Amino acid sequence: MTEAQHRAFRFICTYIEMRGRSPTFQEIADGIGLKTRSAVHRIVDILVSEDLISRALGRPCSIRLTAKAMCEDTSLIALPLALRMRLQDRAIAAGVSPSQLAHRFIREGLDGRAG
Repeated sequence: MTEAQHRAFRFICTYIEMRGRSPTFQEIADGIGLKTRSAVHRIVDILVSEDLISRALGRPCSIRLTAKAMCEDTSLIALPLALRMRLQDRAIAAGVSPSQLAHRFIREGLDGRAG
């Protein structure tokens, strides 16, 4: 998953969690800093093909998270949203999944040192 796809996916998940409905393509574009809805459309199509989201064609605000998406990081579900988002940003920078990074923190300590 590219960084733009990950940002869009994270934005969609957060938006649905906070507002109880899916965002429009324009809201996604504004939320992740893209200039056009067509760029969002391409990203959404990829997320659909990866079975992370589903949507009804021709219907606005019809994006839904799939079971696969909801199971991606279940170990992080109890963390506050702000902490999950910071963890996801660090995971992208480290090239690992948020779950892998959380487990690494647990093993090595929050400051990254062993012991």
